Amino acid sequence: MKVLVFTSHFPEKAAPTRATYNLNTFRELAKLVDLEIVCPKPWWGYLNQEQSIPRIYTEDVYGIHASYITYWSVPGLSFLHGAAMVASLYSYMRQYLKKHAFDIILATWAYPDSMAAAFFAGLADCPLVTVVLGSDINELTNRKLLKPQIKWTLGKSTRIVSVSHAMADKIASLGIDPDKITVQHNGVDGNLFSIRDKHKARTMLGLPSHEKLIVFVGNLSPEKGIDTLIKAVSNLVKEESRKHIRCAVIGDGVMKSELLSISQQLGLADNMIFTGRLLPQEISIWLNACDVFCLPSNREGCPNVILEALASGCPVVASKVGGIPELLNKENGLLAQPKNDKQLSICLNTALEKEWNPDSLRRSVEYLSWESIGLTYKKMFEEIQELSTEA
Repeated sequence: MKVLVFTSHFPEKAAPTRATYNLNTFRELAKLVDLEIVCPKPWWGYLNQEQSIPRIYTEDVYGIHASYITYWSVPGLSFLHGAAMVASLYSYMRQYLKKHAFDIILATWAYPDSMAAAFFAGLADCPLVTVVLGSDINELTNRKLLKPQIKWTLGKSTRIVSVSHAMADKIASLGIDPDKITVQHNGVDGNLFSIRDKHKARTMLGLPSHEKLIVFVGNLSPEKGIDTLIKAVSNLVKEESRKHIRCAVIGDGVMKSELLSISQQLGLADNMIFTGRLLPQEISIWLNACDVFCLPSNREGCPNVILEALASGCPVVASKVGGIPELLNKENGLLAQPKNDKQLSICLNTALEKEWNPDSLRRSVEYLSWESIGLTYKKMFEEIQELSTEA
């Protein structure tokens, strides 16, 4: 079976931490099928890199052949990106699809990636599987000019994979046939993210063992609610017993300067740690070192980092949004309303006070390997092929 993955959410040498959840899925799938990746990239994505804007270049990423192709659109005018992606890649994709007889096209991210993939799947007379991940459904479908384009894309998809039941319900509410929606929670690398000695992890990071540590991992963007977390930490340190609490923010993004400013204004210079982006191997050490993992998002799909924290034996405090309630219960974490720093600080304090069983936390993770995710996709592809043959 020959599968083309079409997605802009895939790592490269210049950005090794991008979309590692996709990398893990495709790496396992590549063991089971003949898989290639086409990764469209917007021209403005090269502006901060010390290189000219390339038309096409290729890389082998963990043995997977990936072609990175620049597309041209207008930054800020997202309603143009789907058509612009098709127009920019049309000549290349027409020749590429003639050369390779793909059985399935798998696209992740509903817009613009899967919209363009739907056009190319029609060109190749090939079934399209669309994977939706979070904001592409939770946020983009609320935009007047994007909603009809996303509905068209989902309508053209043979199968839609949602990473949460909550998002599957929202897709169905758009008028999409529920029978072609499959819910598949993410997996986690149970070898990398495992229970290890907290004291040793603290020593590796140069952190004291006696202080409580909260960790956040993710993009520093508005939907992640990190400003709420910082305010919650401020609420905690007002208590004498929590005066020396630490909160590590792992990641980078458009809100970094603003978040640093909020921390300074609230007098948290000694409490907040901003590490920048880290590799998964480095993140695993922070999860082993922390007392509580916190994800205060305003919207989410099925956040992989929650699974990584639980697999590491770390309890989770997170917002009650998207697919998060499908992952957490009273045995492995606490839920707070989004944008509510007072409630979040109460949940964090409760989690810090409670005695958690790391082994029980780890057992609460549904998939402790990505291998089962790869097998699920292969089975789905075989079912689609069988139905196509019968038709």
